[in-house]
Order: sequence, then C-alpha cells, then structure tokens
Amino acid sequence: MTKTFAIATRVLKELFRDKRTLALIFIAPMVVLALVSYVFGVNMTPDVQVTGVNLPSQMVKTLDKKDNVTVKQSDSKQKAKQVLKQHDTDAVVVYNEDKNQYDVTYANTDANKTGMLKQLLPGTISQMSAQKLQGSFNN
Repeated sequence: MTKTFAIATRVLKELFRDKRTLALIFIAPMVVLALVSYVFGVNMTPDVQVTGVNLPSQMVKTLDKKDNVTVKQSDSKQKAKQVLKQHDTDAVVVYNEDKNQYDVTYANTDANKTGMLKQLLPGTISQMSAQKLQGSFNN
C-alpha cells in the first residue's frame, strides 16, 4: 500500500513539473471545444433554387414564403431540364394537371440542398392537396 502511494506521489510530482503536459491537459480541450462550437454554430441552411413548370400559383406562393427558397417558373419541361443541366437550379418540379401529379427532378449537386428539398417539397405538395380537398368540401 505504501509503495502504491509512493509511486502515485512520484507520478503526480512529475506531471505537475512538466509544463507541456499541463498545457495539453488544460488548454488543448478548451481550444478543441472552441473550434467545435464555431464549426457547429455556423448557419448551414442553403439557398435553394426551384424551377417549376405549370405549378399552381398557390404552390409558388407557399414555396416563396419559405426561407432560403426561390421559385422560378419555366415555359416548358425541356427549358427547365436545360436549366437543371446548366446547374442554374437545384430542382425542377413539373405539375401534370391531367394526372394531378408532380414530377420532381433533383440536380443532386449539393447533398444539403437535395435533402432540404426532399423534406420541403412533399410537405408542400401535401399541403396543396389538403387545401384543394378542403376547397371542394366547402363548395
């Protein structure tokens, strides 16, 4: 027992004499925490550009109200796909009124933008469908 206590005392004395070790024990964790705080504290919400073809005006208004989302209308599906190929938009949403169906094509150039759109678009489309149903019941 006394040998264990003597060894522990010797190790602690050596530890407190070594300034580099003390710096690594106390200063390095603070530097790492400051860097982690800075990295994760940065706003990571991307600006997203959506090109729509035949989109209902209510959907365009709803998407435009969202932060960091801009919607541009295109005359045709071909023009919209060309804009997508040129990487001037992050997604193309085509509404087929006959089938009441949305066709979404993602640019997949940025995982954050694609992920944001994959969360945003289905919710917005569901909201439009619910409003359409509600309007049919009110009439």
